[in-house]
This record gives sequence, C-alpha cells and structure tokens, in this order.
Amino acid sequence: MPTASKAVLALAAIASTAALTGCIISGSNRSYSSGTHVSHHLLGEFEPGFTSYSEIEQSLGVPTRTITRPDGSVVLVYEHTEVDDRESGLLFVFHSETYTKTTTKTFIEVIDGKYERAWVESDA
Repeated sequence: MPTASKAVLALAAIASTAALTGCIISGSNRSYSSGTHVSHHLLGEFEPGFTSYSEIEQSLGVPTRTITRPDGSVVLVYEHTEVDDRESGLLFVFHSETYTKTTTKTFIEVIDGKYERAWVESDA
C-alpha cells in the first residue's frame, strides 16, 4: 500500500475514533447557589454589644427570616443553599449521577438592637 494511502487511512481512523468518542461518552455538570452566604470572616467583624442591627443588614442584606423571641431579642436567619449536580455516561453500559445539596443557616442574635452572638447550622 502506498504511503499516501496509509496516511489517509490513519487519518480516517483517528477522525472516526474522535467522532465516536463524542457520541459514546457524555457528561454534564450543573452547579448553582442561592441565598446569602455568610462567611466566618464576616461574622468575626461583628462586635458583641457594639454592632447594630442596621449595620448587620448593611453587611448581609435582608435576612431570610426574622424570629422575635418573647424576651424581645431578635434572631436573624440567613440561609444559603449550594447544589452540585454531575452526570456522566458511557454509551448504554455505564451511567453515573451525583447530586449534592447543602443548606447552611446562619443565626445572628440581636439584643436591644445590638449584635450579641452568632451560630451556624449545616446539613452537610
């Protein structure tokens, strides 16, 4: 077989392999988040007894919800959700899907209009 024919044959084999690979292997990755993410660094900037309710809202925005306790103290709740959805497959033989959803709630206690303390709960 002439050298030119071998080169064309090799090129055709590479092209068809690449084309088939695109059809055989599939995958997707979808990630998104919603709500207000409150970092530990930002919480560290709030000073108990000094940082006001309005300063907290200026830094973090409006809370997801507000809880008023019988003693008059207020708890601001900031929720943040992260979703990671990954899917991959190999022809009809193999299929894998990973779905992760993590919700974090940051609670900020305010007494007499001033920051008192904060704590975080996560379902991770």
